[in-house]
Parts: sequence; C-alpha cells; structure tokens
Amino acid sequence: MATPRILHSDSVACIATWQNVVVSVIAGDMDLAGMQLLARTCRDTRAAYPSGIVTFAILEAQVPVGSKAVRDEASKLVKEIGGSILRMAIVLEANGLMAQVLRTVIRGLNVVARNMKLVMFESVTEASRSLAPFVVRAGLTGDAALELAGAIREIRAGYASAGSSYGAAR
Repeated sequence: MATPRILHSDSVACIATWQNVVVSVIAGDMDLAGMQLLARTCRDTRAAYPSGIVTFAILEAQVPVGSKAVRDEASKLVKEIGGSILRMAIVLEANGLMAQVLRTVIRGLNVVARNMKLVMFESVTEASRSLAPFVVRAGLTGDAALELAGAIREIRAGYASAGSSYGAAR
C-alpha cells in the first residue's frame, strides 16, 4: 500500500496527499490561510499528476460553515483547476440542522462553480468506493477503494501529530 503524506496538521485541519488524492480532514473553523494552504496542496498535486487529481474532504461533526472569504477561495480554486479535478468527494460526519446548512452551502458552491464532479457522502467507505476509479494505480497492489480507506485511517491516526509545517513530510 502507498503511504499517505501529512503536509499539515493542527487542531482545525489535517491536509495530506495519497497517490493523486488530496485529503483534508476539517475539525474546526478553517480560516483563509488554511484554505489557501489546501489550495496550494491541490495545485502542487496537480503539477505532480497532470492526468488529474481527486479531492477527498471529511468535515467532522462540529465544523461550522466557513467564512465568506473561505468560501470564495474554495470557489476560486474549483474554477481555476476544475479541469484537472477528476472527482471531488465530501464526507459530512455531521447530523441535524448543522449538516443541512453545510450541505446547502456545499451545493451552492457546486452550482456557482458549475462543477458536476462533486459528490457528498455519509461515510469514508462510500466515498472511497466512488473515488477508486479515479485513483492513480501506480504502486497499488490491491483494491483501490480499500487502499484509499486505509490511507484515510492512517491520515486520521496521524492527525495533529505531524506538526503544522506545510511540506515537512514531503
């Protein structure tokens, strides 16, 4: 199995890559600097994988709706590199009213960006199955969906233990 690389980890977010997949685990209120860091990771991954990238965002239960500046930066990124994005998956681990608000905001961003590649899921397993056909197979020995789900488990296990220096694990 290919090893994921954690590029940034703090109390709000973990940003990592695995194959051509950019993974973000969001546990709090991401600020503009954090969104810009995620955007840079997407651009860097796109440069490394010109055939296309996949994004996999996991929004934990307590995540609030991002500020207008953060939403604008996310929309700008999708418009900028949208042609290089093969599929975008968002796993919402929230329930209730906050989950509905987040889903509405995400759908709104999707409409603004005119992006039909974004799909929302309730579990990492479901999202991994959806993304598997778009994952670069080089170095993989088994089922891409299972390996991706395993990489997500590794990333989450290392969350907040990798420090907050972008690129340190490169």
